[in-house]
Amino acid sequence: MADPRDEADRDGSKEFKEIKSGPERAEEELKDLGGLPGDNPFSEVVEDLRDEGESWRDVFDKIDAVYSVVDKVTYEATLEMSPEWEVEYDEFPHDNTGTTETTKVIADTREEAEAEIGQDRNREVVSVEQIGVAKYS
Repeated sequence: MADPRDEADRDGSKEFKEIKSGPERAEEELKDLGGLPGDNPFSEVVEDLRDEGESWRDVFDKIDAVYSVVDKVTYEATLEMSPEWEVEYDEFPHDNTGTTETTKVIADTREEAEAEIGQDRNREVVSVEQIGVAKYS
């Protein structure tokens, strides 16, 4: 069976790409990507940090720290908040069994929470208590 490597590879004469340092490869990659986006105000900040001698890792860590905060704030800004109510009701008030159930309801007002449970004609609301605030998207 013939050796699958070619003759140049066997005798060590095959040419390989030049081994470059990480920063050199990063600069080539940046060039290949067309540089930083010119229409993004953060590009100037990155360029300034690099001019001050910051490594790409340092720049990334600084951006990541800001990104983490912006990401959390953005998520929070998309959430709606409404009161959360615990509603106790009697499922069968006409049976006089005294059996009550409890459920949680998200509604803007006590009356809306009560109405949501009381919509079923068989249910009689016993109590409504706000137990917190619910966040939802």
